[in-house]
Amino acid sequence: MALKFYKVFPNPYTFLDADGVPQGVLIRDGNETGGALRYVGATVKTEIVGPGETKTLRRRDRTTGRRTGDAVRATLAKPREKARFTFNETEPDTVPASNYYRLALQRGEIFPADAETAKAVDIKFTCVDDLRKAAKDKAAHEYKAAWGEAPAWAEPIKATATA
Repeated sequence: MALKFYKVFPNPYTFLDADGVPQGVLIRDGNETGGALRYVGATVKTEIVGPGETKTLRRRDRTTGRRTGDAVRATLAKPREKARFTFNETEPDTVPASNYYRLALQRGEIFPADAETAKAVDIKFTCVDDLRKAAKDKAAHEYKAAWGEAPAWAEPIKATATA
């Protein structure tokens, strides 16, 4: 019998903001929420930042789009809103067993919370802690490649030997 609901955890490491803070969210299917903006396993909080807040900005290379090591200090002139997501990493979220969530699970945007959910979407079940650690390590390496330094929360990244 096919599942009617999937049990899932969020994967916050699908996106890191400019400060290196994990902010990857999956928006709930609009058919499920009636068009309201909701997130799988996450809630959003906004805070006002600036004016007067000083921030380090990195320049982008125009040909590659990657950030260069050149940094510029800038002071914000106007206050602005900054969204921060908090993630529920202890209790799984329940979502309808639809193709939208099936594809998100297969792409790693959310993690299966149990073997039954993993089997239903044709992926190998792995403990969510292991999936989260792998996603965290991948995000830290990608951030370091783009910004030249690892995010503050990352464990020290070992240099890999090249042949």
